[in-house]
Amino acid sequence: MNLTLGQRISVLVVTGVLLVSATVANGGPILPTTYESSSGEWTLHVDPRGPWGQREAEYELHHGEETIWSRTLSFTLRDIVVTENGEAAGWAITRPPPWKSEEREAAGYGEFRVIILDARGIPRLNHATKREPTRMAEGSPSPRARGLLLNDFADQLIVRVIDEHQRGERWWIYGFSSGRKIGIVDPRVGLPDATTVGRTLDVLVVPESPFILMEWLSSRSPDMRKPRSRLFALVDGEGNHVWSFTLPIDPGSHGEDLKWVDQDNDSIVSPEHPGLFTVVSKARAERITFLAKRSQDRWVVHEVRRVPIE
Repeated sequence: MNLTLGQRISVLVVTGVLLVSATVANGGPILPTTYESSSGEWTLHVDPRGPWGQREAEYELHHGEETIWSRTLSFTLRDIVVTENGEAAGWAITRPPPWKSEEREAAGYGEFRVIILDARGIPRLNHATKREPTRMAEGSPSPRARGLLLNDFADQLIVRVIDEHQRGERWWIYGFSSGRKIGIVDPRVGLPDATTVGRTLDVLVVPESPFILMEWLSSRSPDMRKPRSRLFALVDGEGNHVWSFTLPIDPGSHGEDLKWVDQDNDSIVSPEHPGLFTVVSKARAERITFLAKRSQDRWVVHEVRRVPIE
């Protein structure tokens, strides 16, 4: 299993408001978890009452040492993002299907819920979708979440939902402050040749911009048997592409995840440097930094620098 950025950051304590990737996309067991805002000042502790997250959970929101609220909610949120004003969002599954196949059709597969909590712990959004059996032989019922993105600049919550038919993902877009569902986007639509774009390697929110930095494996053949490159693109919440960039596959790999490096080594993204993002190429032995900025009525992307790496 390929670990995403959110999983590499932490298993139990998730830090960073910009991205949290799905730790258990198929509705597996979850443990008591504490989620933090990017500054660490706000924390939300979730203690599930059921091992599979199908029941209610105890929640406690803290600002520093102060308890803001504590209550039981009828769902167990996963992959929660916490903002700097104490709001939160996540997804939940009402219950897993019965283990016995003959019981599943009668019992149903539960619901997939997208939930936004305001600073008082009251749901501003509680959007439910009935789960259906997948066409995949060993797959879990759909929808299934691959992760969450919160873009403060665009005021958007993006739920990355696995698209089994297209071997990719679709984005369910919600207005974060309004709690309204805006639409569904396929981030690959608009690419020069979407049929040669394969597995998503990583996603990052570019700070102070409406864009998500995507990285995919790419191939000259639609069957993706021989990936030849890594394709990067900036995609907004409406599915518009403003920039793309291709790097060769790094030697000895089938695609290299984006590396999260510290600020002294040219971070991939940094809240202190709005619009800046960096991609790393072992094949070229360099780190390439770009800047996305608004110019009059449109956004433009410029290469800022290239730094050799050993």
